[in-house]
Amino acid sequence: SKGLAMRCTLLALSLVASASAFAPNWVATQQPRLRGCSSTTALAGRRPNLLSMQVEPAGAAQKPAAPQLLASAALALVLVPSVASAAAPEWLEPVRSSLDIGLAVFSLFFFLRIPLTWYPNMDLNKAPQCIVAWPTEPFCKLVRGITPPLFGVDISPVVVYAVLSFIREIFLGQQGVLTMMANK
Repeated sequence: SKGLAMRCTLLALSLVASASAFAPNWVATQQPRLRGCSSTTALAGRRPNLLSMQVEPAGAAQKPAAPQLLASAALALVLVPSVASAAAPEWLEPVRSSLDIGLAVFSLFFFLRIPLTWYPNMDLNKAPQCIVAWPTEPFCKLVRGITPPLFGVDISPVVVYAVLSFIREIFLGQQGVLTMMANK
Protein backbone atom coordinates (compact mmCIF):
# COMPACT_ATOMS: atom_id res chain seq x y z
CA SER A 1 0.00 0.00 0.00
CA LYS A 2 2.90 2.37 0.77
CA GLY A 3 4.45 1.61 -2.61
CA LEU A 4 1.19 2.44 -4.40
CA ALA A 5 0.81 5.66 -2.43
CA MET A 6 4.41 6.64 -3.21
CA ARG A 7 3.95 5.91 -6.93
CA CYS A 8 0.74 7.97 -7.01
CA THR A 9 2.49 10.83 -5.23
CA LEU A 10 5.39 10.75 -7.68
CA LEU A 11 2.96 10.62 -10.59
CA ALA A 12 1.06 13.63 -9.24
CA LEU A 13 4.27 15.59 -8.73
CA SER A 14 5.49 14.79 -12.23
CA LEU A 15 2.14 15.87 -13.67
CA VAL A 16 2.27 19.15 -11.76
CA ALA A 17 5.86 19.73 -12.84
CA SER A 18 5.11 18.95 -16.48
CA ALA A 19 2.08 21.23 -16.38
CA SER A 20 4.38 24.15 -15.64
CA ALA A 21 6.01 23.55 -19.02
CA PHE A 22 2.73 24.61 -20.62
CA ALA A 23 2.56 27.89 -18.73
CA PRO A 24 1.98 30.94 -20.90
CA ASN A 25 5.67 31.85 -21.21
CA TRP A 26 5.30 31.77 -24.99
CA VAL A 27 3.40 35.04 -24.76
CA ALA A 28 6.60 36.94 -23.93
CA THR A 29 8.47 35.62 -26.95
CA GLN A 30 5.74 35.85 -29.56
CA GLN A 31 5.42 39.04 -31.57
CA PRO A 32 1.82 40.21 -31.80
CA ARG A 33 0.28 41.05 -35.15
CA LEU A 34 -2.30 43.67 -35.85
CA ARG A 35 -4.55 43.52 -38.84
CA GLY A 36 -3.01 45.49 -41.68
CA CYS A 37 0.41 45.90 -40.03
CA SER A 38 3.58 43.95 -40.37
CA SER A 39 4.83 42.06 -37.34
CA THR A 40 7.89 44.26 -36.80
CA THR A 41 6.58 47.78 -37.31
CA ALA A 42 3.47 48.03 -35.16
CA LEU A 43 4.41 46.67 -31.76
CA ALA A 44 8.12 46.05 -31.84
CA GLY A 45 9.50 45.65 -28.33
CA ARG A 46 6.08 45.05 -26.75
CA ARG A 47 4.13 41.96 -25.76
CA PRO A 48 0.38 41.43 -25.26
CA ASN A 49 -1.11 40.89 -21.82
CA LEU A 50 -3.92 38.46 -22.53
CA LEU A 51 -5.62 38.93 -19.16
CA SER A 52 -6.16 42.67 -19.43
CA MET A 53 -6.08 42.83 -23.25
CA GLN A 54 -3.40 45.54 -23.11
CA VAL A 55 0.06 45.69 -24.59
CA GLU A 56 2.90 45.89 -22.05
CA PRO A 57 6.51 46.89 -22.71
CA ALA A 58 8.87 43.96 -23.33
CA GLY A 59 10.80 44.60 -20.12
CA ALA A 60 7.76 44.38 -17.82
CA ALA A 61 8.17 41.89 -14.99
CA GLN A 62 6.16 38.68 -14.93
CA LYS A 63 4.75 37.19 -11.75
CA PRO A 64 6.56 33.98 -10.86
CA ALA A 65 4.56 30.75 -11.12
CA ALA A 66 6.56 29.11 -8.30
CA PRO A 67 3.97 29.70 -5.51
CA GLN A 68 1.23 28.14 -7.62
CA LEU A 69 3.49 25.20 -8.46
CA LEU A 70 4.41 24.69 -4.80
CA ALA A 71 0.76 24.88 -3.72
CA SER A 72 -0.23 22.31 -6.34
CA ALA A 73 2.61 20.00 -5.32
CA ALA A 74 1.68 20.30 -1.63
CA LEU A 75 -1.95 19.55 -2.40
CA ALA A 76 -0.91 16.51 -4.44
CA LEU A 77 1.29 15.27 -1.58
CA VAL A 78 -1.58 15.54 0.87
CA LEU A 79 -4.48 14.24 -1.24
CA VAL A 80 -3.06 11.59 -3.56
CA PRO A 81 -1.85 9.08 -0.93
CA SER A 82 -5.09 9.26 1.03
CA VAL A 83 -7.23 8.80 -2.10
CA ALA A 84 -5.04 6.03 -3.52
CA SER A 85 -5.05 4.01 -0.32
CA ALA A 86 -8.71 4.57 0.58
CA ALA A 87 -10.87 1.45 0.55
CA ALA A 88 -14.54 1.37 -0.28
CA PRO A 89 -16.74 1.74 2.80
CA GLU A 90 -18.32 -1.45 4.09
CA TRP A 91 -21.87 -0.11 3.71
CA LEU A 92 -21.40 0.49 0.00
CA GLU A 93 -21.99 -2.98 -1.42
CA PRO A 94 -25.26 -3.68 0.45
CA VAL A 95 -26.57 -0.24 -0.53
CA ARG A 96 -25.57 -0.75 -4.16
CA SER A 97 -27.23 -4.17 -4.41
CA SER A 98 -30.40 -3.05 -2.59
CA LEU A 99 -30.71 0.07 -4.72
CA ASP A 100 -30.07 -1.94 -7.88
CA ILE A 101 -32.77 -4.49 -7.06
CA GLY A 102 -35.26 -1.85 -5.92
CA LEU A 103 -34.81 0.33 -8.97
CA ALA A 104 -34.99 -2.70 -11.27
CA VAL A 105 -38.27 -3.88 -9.74
CA PHE A 106 -39.85 -0.42 -9.84
CA SER A 107 -38.63 0.12 -13.39
CA LEU A 108 -40.21 -3.19 -14.39
CA PHE A 109 -43.51 -2.21 -12.73
CA PHE A 110 -43.60 1.13 -14.53
CA PHE A 111 -42.58 -0.50 -17.81
CA LEU A 112 -45.54 -2.89 -17.43
CA ARG A 113 -47.78 0.02 -16.42
CA ILE A 114 -47.18 1.86 -19.71
CA PRO A 115 -49.42 -0.44 -21.84
CA LEU A 116 -52.14 -0.24 -19.18
CA THR A 117 -52.45 3.49 -19.88
CA TRP A 118 -53.34 2.74 -23.50
CA TYR A 119 -56.68 1.32 -22.34
CA PRO A 120 -58.27 3.94 -20.08
CA ASN A 121 -61.49 1.94 -19.61
CA MET A 122 -59.64 -1.03 -18.07
CA ASP A 123 -60.44 -1.71 -14.42
CA LEU A 124 -57.09 -1.51 -12.59
CA ASN A 125 -58.54 -3.05 -9.41
CA LYS A 126 -58.94 -6.51 -10.96
CA ALA A 127 -56.23 -9.12 -11.15
CA PRO A 128 -53.68 -9.24 -12.85
CA GLN A 129 -53.58 -5.46 -13.50
CA CYS A 130 -53.79 -4.67 -9.80
CA ILE A 131 -50.36 -6.27 -9.23
CA VAL A 132 -48.81 -3.52 -11.33
CA ALA A 133 -51.31 -0.71 -10.79
CA TRP A 134 -51.46 -0.56 -6.99
CA PRO A 135 -47.74 -0.01 -6.25
CA THR A 136 -47.32 2.45 -9.13
CA GLU A 137 -50.48 4.54 -8.71
CA PRO A 138 -49.17 6.92 -5.97
CA PHE A 139 -46.20 7.89 -8.13
CA CYS A 140 -48.32 8.22 -11.27
CA LYS A 141 -50.83 10.36 -9.40
CA LEU A 142 -48.05 12.70 -8.29
CA VAL A 143 -46.74 13.06 -11.84
CA ARG A 144 -50.26 13.50 -13.29
CA GLY A 145 -50.54 16.69 -11.26
CA ILE A 146 -47.52 18.06 -13.10
CA THR A 147 -47.92 16.63 -16.62
CA PRO A 148 -51.37 16.36 -18.16
CA PRO A 149 -52.27 13.51 -20.54
CA LEU A 150 -51.11 13.93 -24.14
CA PHE A 151 -53.78 13.26 -26.79
CA GLY A 152 -55.84 11.36 -24.24
CA VAL A 153 -52.97 9.07 -23.17
CA ASP A 154 -51.60 9.17 -19.64
CA ILE A 155 -47.82 9.67 -19.89
CA SER A 156 -47.11 9.59 -16.16
CA PRO A 157 -45.67 6.02 -16.18
CA VAL A 158 -43.30 7.03 -19.00
CA VAL A 159 -42.11 10.06 -17.02
CA VAL A 160 -41.58 8.02 -13.84
CA TYR A 161 -39.80 5.29 -15.82
CA ALA A 162 -37.47 7.92 -17.32
CA VAL A 163 -36.73 9.38 -13.88
CA LEU A 164 -36.00 5.92 -12.46
CA SER A 165 -33.69 5.15 -15.38
CA PHE A 166 -31.87 8.44 -14.82
CA ILE A 167 -31.46 7.76 -11.09
CA ARG A 168 -30.20 4.25 -11.80
CA GLU A 169 -27.65 5.57 -14.29
CA ILE A 170 -26.43 8.33 -11.95
CA PHE A 171 -25.88 5.96 -9.04
CA LEU A 172 -25.28 2.54 -10.59
CA GLY A 173 -24.16 3.11 -14.19
CA GLN A 174 -20.60 2.64 -15.44
CA GLN A 175 -19.71 6.17 -14.32
CA GLY A 176 -22.22 6.22 -11.46
CA VAL A 177 -21.40 7.57 -8.05
CA LEU A 178 -21.67 4.28 -6.17
CA THR A 179 -19.85 2.37 -8.92
CA MET A 180 -16.96 4.81 -8.85
CA MET A 181 -16.77 4.55 -5.07
CA ALA A 182 -16.66 0.75 -5.27
CA ASN A 183 -13.94 0.77 -7.94
CA LYS A 184 -11.60 3.01 -5.93
